[in-house]
Amino acid sequence: MLCAGFLQLQTRAQTQDAGNGSISTSIRVTSEALAAQPVGANWLSYNGDYTGRRFSSLEQITPKNVEQLRAQWVFHVSNSNSMEVTPVVFDGLMFVTSANDAFALDAQTGRLIWHYSRPITEGLIDDASQHHNRGVGILGSHLYMETDNAHLLCLDARSGHLLWDVPYAEGNKNYGATSAPLVVKDKVLVGTSGGDDGVRGFIAAFDAETGK
Repeated sequence: MLCAGFLQLQTRAQTQDAGNGSISTSIRVTSEALAAQPVGANWLSYNGDYTGRRFSSLEQITPKNVEQLRAQWVFHVSNSNSMEVTPVVFDGLMFVTSANDAFALDAQTGRLIWHYSRPITEGLIDDASQHHNRGVGILGSHLYMETDNAHLLCLDARSGHLLWDVPYAEGNKNYGATSAPLVVKDKVLVGTSGGDDGVRGFIAAFDAETGK
């Protein structure tokens, strides 16, 4: 499948080749930035801000010029039949997920900067067996993502290196996770899927620095 990445006015479509590396510039997302309203050039969480309205204050695209939008670039993933991710964008960097993989892209060109890969979990059922992943949370220079078998991962946003891995629904194959973590102050909030299969859903909060 393919993911349409970024739209600009009066531009030609192009497909970017994949590459690997790290981000040399500083990444520092603060709690104040996560709570800021209205949302502008940076989109720092699944819903944009804590209101959940998904409202952007950007004014480049209007009802009058929306018909002029053209695809700027296309990014392909090979490990999933579908993508349900909302990209997180910070200072020209875009972070997206697919199944148990995370990608850092140049938001302007679609160039792949780094790719974190983790095998999908076999034997899961219902929602978890689809291996959907809806995105990451971000704080400081850390990214947070859930896995299909309900682990919370912390990645270095500059390189994609795994910093820690915390299971929070270990041992029950009916549990899974598909949502994007929500970062509030110094905590990372996660939830579970599997309610259709007889498990009791719950929400858990972890220390953003240590994973405890």
